[in-house]
Amino acid sequence: MGRGVLLERLTSQLNGNKAFAEALLVKRGDMINGEYTYKGAKLNAMDAPERAIARAGGGIYDPITNTAK
Repeated sequence: MGRGVLLERLTSQLNGNKAFAEALLVKRGDMINGEYTYKGAKLNAMDAPERAIARAGGGIYDPITNTAK
């Protein structure tokens, strides 16, 4: 999945449980009252390589493992 699908991607990872996905986003500070926070909007705008690099704090993206090293 690409950019702009944070909620949909998380819902898919949680076997279609959208309520739980929204609750996780709220708990992490990425969503409030059904709207993305600044942090959430920034994360939502990233694609897979950008998210992996952000998780790792920098590095080179490996598309096979979806990680950055």
